Amino acid sequence: MNIKLIPNKAMQDCLAELVQNRTILHIECKASQMDVLKFNAQKAKNLKIYKRPVLCVSNGLSYNSIQEASKALGVQSGAVSRVCSGKQHTTRGMKFSYITKETK
Repeated sequence: MNIKLIPNKAMQDCLAELVQNRTILHIECKASQMDVLKFNAQKAKNLKIYKRPVLCVSNGLSYNSIQEASKALGVQSGAVSRVCSGKQHTTRGMKFSYITKETK
């Protein structure tokens, strides 16, 4: 996607950030769809991404987010999320939990 074709600098920056963070991977639009794209880009920019700290109970290491834990340990982030939420017991033999005020 050539972000420079978008006339609005603020929208270019917003879309560049979304593409860089892999929130969106590909956009195609016509000039008549630009208002919809502008609305969706602004809406996506205003979304708050919550990162909850995670503890790997198996090795005792804590991580700032599920994504950080999954990259460091070579497991899928979705599996770590399911273990933290109690939908799954372990992933690759490791147990995880969210770090709360009580567990600090």
